[in-house]
Amino acid sequence: MKRPFVRTLLRGVGLAALVFLVAACGGPTTPTPDPTVNSVTIDGGDRSLAVDETVQLAVTVDVSGGASTDVTWSSDDDTVATVDGSGLVTGVAAGSATITATSDADGSVADTITVTVTDPGAIDTLTIDGGDRTLSYGDDEQLTLTVTPAGAPDDVTWSSSDDGAVSVSPTGLVTAEAPDVSAVITATSDIDPSLSDTITVTVDPLPAADTAQIFVDASALPGGNGSSAYPFLTITEGIAAVDVGGSVNVAAGTYAESLFIDKSLDLLGAGPTQVTIQSDANAPGPGSTASIDIDSVTGLTLSGFRLEVSTPGPTNAAIGLAYEGGSSDVTIQDVDIFHTNDSRTTAGVQIDDGTDVTLQNVTIEAPDDDPTDFVFHSGAGVYVQGDTTGLVLDGVETSGHESFAGVALDPGEAGAEISNVTITNASTFDEVNKMTVDLTDGGFLTNMDADQFVVAVSNLAVGGGASVYGAGDRFFYKTDLERALLDALFNFNEDDGTGTQAWVRSIVQVLDPADQAVRLNEFVVGSRFDDTYGFFVTRSMFVQAAVDAAAPGATITVQEGRYEGANEPFGGGVGTVSGSVVVDVAGVTITGVGAATIPVISSDDDPVITVDADGVVLESLEIEGLVGVDAILIGTGDNLDVSSSKLLAPVAIDNTADLTVTAGNNWWGDATGPSGTGFAGTGSEVIDPAGGGEVTVAPIAGTAF
Repeated sequence: MKRPFVRTLLRGVGLAALVFLVAACGGPTTPTPDPTVNSVTIDGGDRSLAVDETVQLAVTVDVSGGASTDVTWSSDDDTVATVDGSGLVTGVAAGSATITATSDADGSVADTITVTVTDPGAIDTLTIDGGDRTLSYGDDEQLTLTVTPAGAPDDVTWSSSDDGAVSVSPTGLVTAEAPDVSAVITATSDIDPSLSDTITVTVDPLPAADTAQIFVDASALPGGNGSSAYPFLTITEGIAAVDVGGSVNVAAGTYAESLFIDKSLDLLGAGPTQVTIQSDANAPGPGSTASIDIDSVTGLTLSGFRLEVSTPGPTNAAIGLAYEGGSSDVTIQDVDIFHTNDSRTTAGVQIDDGTDVTLQNVTIEAPDDDPTDFVFHSGAGVYVQGDTTGLVLDGVETSGHESFAGVALDPGEAGAEISNVTITNASTFDEVNKMTVDLTDGGFLTNMDADQFVVAVSNLAVGGGASVYGAGDRFFYKTDLERALLDALFNFNEDDGTGTQAWVRSIVQVLDPADQAVRLNEFVVGSRFDDTYGFFVTRSMFVQAAVDAAAPGATITVQEGRYEGANEPFGGGVGTVSGSVVVDVAGVTITGVGAATIPVISSDDDPVITVDADGVVLESLEIEGLVGVDAILIGTGDNLDVSSSKLLAPVAIDNTADLTVTAGNNWWGDATGPSGTGFAGTGSEVIDPAGGGEVTVAPIAGTAF
């Protein structure tokens, strides 16, 4: 059956409209979300206010879908605080109330705060929580309060009955300021001063210290007792408290004090880079002349600190072992000493009458304020005098000491052992008195390892024995032979009518490189010209002094001349070693450095050289007799050997004692040259009478002198 035309037309038009509408919108539409309240937050959190005081609250409401942001305000206790519809809170009475903001759109979403209301005129009670208590010295504790009614103001003023015993801060922090004391702590209400509370705070006594092990710490609490928990503040306190033979343990820090030690103990610092003792005065002991004064102690160790002595004054030493009774069994190790006292009598370590004293790994510095002023400063690094025995220096370094020496020793009657010693001077006079050893009283060195020293200038006092260890011996250790010779001659003194002066008897002795305490049987003498006094004088060290100091078989080397004058360069020409020489030590060899360079001239009519010992050798010498001298060589020593020398005198050899003499390769004649062929009797006389002795003369071999 056919549909009517009109219905068909309308259906087509509707379908077309629908297609057009869909095409125009681009597809299906997204539905609108439902209104939602996500959260409610009262701004600022909990509040406090006084009675009749108001505070306006604000709220933040997070919504979506167009939900309402309106809230309803409420209080859970209108007798304490009320809130109106806008969030204005009013304090009604002391106490606490909960204020709530609830979403109008969703009653399940809300936020709360606590409002505390105070009433200044409504404090009933005030109590310090916890009551009385006990603290340890140095501890602290924060006090708290409880007030009623709840919410009443707790503003108080804190006070102590004895701030020196227990102090209290404005916030109620109590501190134990001293041991074995107590104090009453009071809290008084600022709102109602009639209300207060008190407690008693007691501080425990200090635990007993072990007086055999005392502790010191510059950063400790005052009033300590030397225990490890409560150390002393000063080393002086520790020394006074420690048992005889105990230890004083010093923590890192700086200690401004001078020390007097008169009992056996160990003073043990944390190390020279950590512990500094600064001293500006003498130690407090009777008659002290040192910053650390050690007096009559048997058994002492000082270690692990740096000592700084900075104030000029009467201090004679940084560390001193004093005269009174002497000290023994003393060890100073791992210690640095810095002293700037510009006195010529100041020493780093001074030892008077010490027994068995050891310095190990000790550095002593005395900086010269002006190393170019030619003025000697700062005394000695290590200065030993008196009856000191059993000295050991191991790993000692000194610098800047000029007046006495880097090390100045009088070892006494027992041996001194020296090893790994380094000495540096700040002065332009770099070689002046680096190390001296006084052997006047018969002391000696048992070992020395100081490789910078190769020779010793020996100043033999008048009356010295025939040994290098005889009376009046002093040794100045040097790093260079030439320098040693110059220094030995520098202080030459003429005879002043009382006898030959010590400086005149100076000689230079070569050291054994393997063990410098064992001196070689080798001596060096020399001479030079000097115009220090405005005219040239000859300064000569005596050959006789070397002979007197020599052991059998020793070698004495006579150096070339040393000159220093306005018209002559250093080191040229011919020198003079003057004085008659008596060689009475068997087997001694006297040799010149290079042939015909050192004239040995008699100063009177005695023979130039008298040989009264067997096996003596004279070689490479120029031997000249003055007018009136009968003979150059004369004596009673058998087996004399004279070789490679110039024999310039009317009588070269006098052998009236009938001894065996060998004379080979010599120059016979006067100073201008030999008058003959170099055989006996051609240039000078040889007295060799018939008898048991003989003089065997050999000609000059090879080229003449």
